[in-house]
Amino acid sequence: VSMAEKHSFNDWFTQRLLGTIDSGRNAQEDKISALVHKIEAQFPREHYPQVYEALLLIQEAQILSLSQQDGNVPLHEEELLAISYRKGGTSVLADGYLIDGCLDYEEERFCMDYGFMLQLGDDLQDVVEDRTHQHQTLLSTWKQGDMDELILRLLQDTIAILQPSSLSKQRIVGICAKGLPLSLIFCIASRTGSLHLFSAL
Repeated sequence: VSMAEKHSFNDWFTQRLLGTIDSGRNAQEDKISALVHKIEAQFPREHYPQVYEALLLIQEAQILSLSQQDGNVPLHEEELLAISYRKGGTSVLADGYLIDGCLDYEEERFCMDYGFMLQLGDDLQDVVEDRTHQHQTLLSTWKQGDMDELILRLLQDTIAILQPSSLSKQRIVGICAKGLPLSLIFCIASRTGSLHLFSAL
């Protein structure tokens, strides 16, 4: 898919999420539009505006992340950190809103932090491929010798986020985090050959 096609789709999808259009320009977009119709049926825009704000935040983060695919324009670590936090965090934030329709500040913060951890785990799995294709992520730009320290921090922070908290809607935590801890931890360790890090947890 060319960059021009990606930009064209993103322009259309942003308008669809805003509700200014209600159909696609081709069969694929019609299918995506139909999924948005299902969300609109369950969460009417006039009653659940935050659901659509969260979906638009994901879209904005995805558009921003396209800059990571341009290896000719180096991004600073602070820029990559911001992209990873927004991309991962908003994804889980939208999940939270689609589960319940509304969240308080603490629940939003959990979703954002947890989504960021997921994004780092995903980037870690793809680090070799990203380096090959010159895709810039927070992890693909790190030196190989620093990776163990980063992995340990990721494991510790993920476990800390999933500890019991005072969240009023514990099911948000349960649904979002279902099946993650062991699968993420072992995937990270096996891909990097760093199983010895478990002794440090």
